[in-house]
Amino acid sequence: MSAGQNLPRLPVVPQLSRYAIVSALALGLDFAVFIGVNAAFGVPTLAGVVGYGCGIVLHYFLSRHYVFNARVSKKSSHRMFSEFVASGLIGLAVTAGVIAAATAFLGLAPITAKILAACARFLGVSPIRRPTVSPSQLRPAHF
Repeated sequence: MSAGQNLPRLPVVPQLSRYAIVSALALGLDFAVFIGVNAAFGVPTLAGVVGYGCGIVLHYFLSRHYVFNARVSKKSSHRMFSEFVASGLIGLAVTAGVIAAATAFLGLAPITAKILAACARFLGVSPIRRPTVSPSQLRPAHF
């Protein structure tokens, strides 16, 4: 018997895996839009805000359909969306602030500033967003 066979199956692991995939897709869109808008207009803070906005919309819809089981939640769709938007606005402010400070005051390249913003945003938004989703919203293990 291998060591892996004795480990209990945690129901949150598939959910975290789906959340990671959704996050990667949203971050990919975020960076693609950032690069395009920054190339077109040369305004990294604007590009960061637009990219983040596109990414957060994709993240919400994919999370709602593939990560969290919105149908079993005790929260209304309006409340879930409001909570997601509220945490997203915090992320938006962090994104804009970090990119503006990193490019203007530290002289960093826009893409470096965007990477720093993504890290800061993750550290700032994840603890806020985590309690807004209850364990009763776990989706079954299949994707």
